Formats: sequence, structure tokens, C-alpha cells
Amino acid sequence: MIDSPVIFGLMTSSIICLIIYFILREKNKYNEDKYNETKQDIIGLFFIIFFTIFITHIIYDKTSSKNIVPIEVNNGQCPF
Repeated sequence: MIDSPVIFGLMTSSIICLIIYFILREKNKYNEDKYNETKQDIIGLFFIIFFTIFITHIIYDKTSSKNIVPIEVNNGQCPF
């Protein structure tokens, strides 16, 4: 996983929006008004997806990086 939440959010939201764009492009190819509305909707969707992934990535990194102390094992013996 990419360490920077900004780059990870940009890459993920770009990929998702490109997939949605290519799917909707064929559907609205002949209607120019729908095509322009679709582009505006995808730009809005991009920012929503980006901020959601960005915040989720930051929260996940904070919760997974708690101080975990490993149990020391003496001579290969179980500590119990």
C-alpha cells in the first residue's frame, strides 16, 4: 500500500472515476447535454471519493500504528 494518503487517494479516486467515465461515455455519447452533466457529476464524485479515501487512510494508519510490544521469548520457550 502507498504510504502517503494524498497519493493513495488521488490514484484510487482517479481509477474509479475513469472506470465510471468510460462506462457512462458510451451511454451518453449522442446526447451532448447529458455528456456535459456527466462530466460535472464525475468531477464531484472524484472529490467525494478522494476525501473519503484520504480520511479513511489517515484514520486507519493511526489505529494500526499503536504501540505493540512483542513478547520476549527466552531460549525458544513459551513465556507461559
